Amino acid sequence: MVDCLDTLGSSLLTQAQRAPGPTHTVVRGGGERSLQQSVVALADGQSMSCDRAVCEATLVVLRGAVELRGADRMWDAGEGDLVDLPGEGWRATACTDSVVLVTWLEATAA
Repeated sequence: MVDCLDTLGSSLLTQAQRAPGPTHTVVRGGGERSLQQSVVALADGQSMSCDRAVCEATLVVLRGAVELRGADRMWDAGEGDLVDLPGEGWRATACTDSVVLVTWLEATAA
């Protein structure tokens, strides 16, 4: 299966620009799978967050720029940047109209 993330991101961004919050779609995962991937579009100023525990997570900025905040740090990411996200939770806010790919591995009970 091949997905064109640029085309998907453009469509989602058009929706996000008319919506009160970000729009997204799952491109991989769900059901029984541990590895999950979603494309998320955020219009300028919109935010998204994850406050549940995950084993590992990354965010790739496909278009635009976002400000990321973790529990004890803040950093900026621009187009093409790959960021390791903190497992304890994070928040991303679009500095411009942006599209990101978020990948995470669900935490399993010990």
